[in-house]
Amino acid sequence: MKNLFLILIGFLFLNSCSEHSNQATANKSINVSIEGMTCAEGCAKHIEETLAEVPGITQSKVNFNKKIALFTFDSLQVNTEQILVKIQSLNEGQYKAKLVGIELPATEKEPTTEEAIELPKKDEAQS
Repeated sequence: MKNLFLILIGFLFLNSCSEHSNQATANKSINVSIEGMTCAEGCAKHIEETLAEVPGITQSKVNFNKKIALFTFDSLQVNTEQILVKIQSLNEGQYKAKLVGIELPATEKEPTTEEAIELPKKDEAQS
C-alpha cells in the first residue's frame, strides 16, 4: 500500500511539472510597430482594448508616442499573424502593423512597453 501511495505521489508530481512546462512554452510575447495612429486616447487605447479582448491574448499594451505595442499571448489559441491581421482590420484598415524583432517566450515578469522595445531584432538574436 505504501508503494502504491509513493507511485501515485510521483505520478502527480511529474504530471503537474509537465503541464506547467507546456503552459510556459505556449506563452509568447511580440512587439508590433503600428502606423496610422493619430491619438493616444482614441487610436492607441482602442487597439489596446480591442486586442485585450481577443481570446488567448493575456497582455496588450500600446505606446502611442513610440508607435509600438507589446502583446503576450497563448500561442495555442492565437498566433502572431492573427494578431497583425486583427490590428489591420480595425477602423477600416487605418492601421499598418508589422512584427518588430522576433517572437519570444513570455517571461514570468510582465514587461512594460518600453522594455519591449529593447527586445533583440532578428539579426541580433541569431548572432
